[in-house]
Amino acid sequence: MLSGEGEDLKPDKLKQWLRTVKKHLARSGLNADSPGVADHNGADTDGKANKAYQTLDREAEDLTVAQLTQSLQKLFEAPTNTDDTYHKWQNIRQTTGGQPARITKIVSQIVTKQGRFHMTHTSES
Repeated sequence: MLSGEGEDLKPDKLKQWLRTVKKHLARSGLNADSPGVADHNGADTDGKANKAYQTLDREAEDLTVAQLTQSLQKLFEAPTNTDDTYHKWQNIRQTTGGQPARITKIVSQIVTKQGRFHMTHTSES
């Protein structure tokens, strides 16, 4: 189920839900072009995502999977959420060269790199 709330707002959750729904439909012999398939996707929503589906279903004559997907992406997928950024964030470790390091050392390295970036950036302006 996709709720459009809490944990479902994390990067990749919508994509994961779409892949799961697509697999369920394929097992049932359906695909994105099958009549009424958007209703199957909508049935797997809850909370805010279901409200969005219900609104879209009332407004669209023959709701398509593409329309539903696009609407859910606009509402529940932040444009700044990218797979790469999320994975980088999840892989932050307090180590240097594979060994534990003091956080102050790592922070000073980040600040130094950031300072170099700003100096380079401003000198190019």
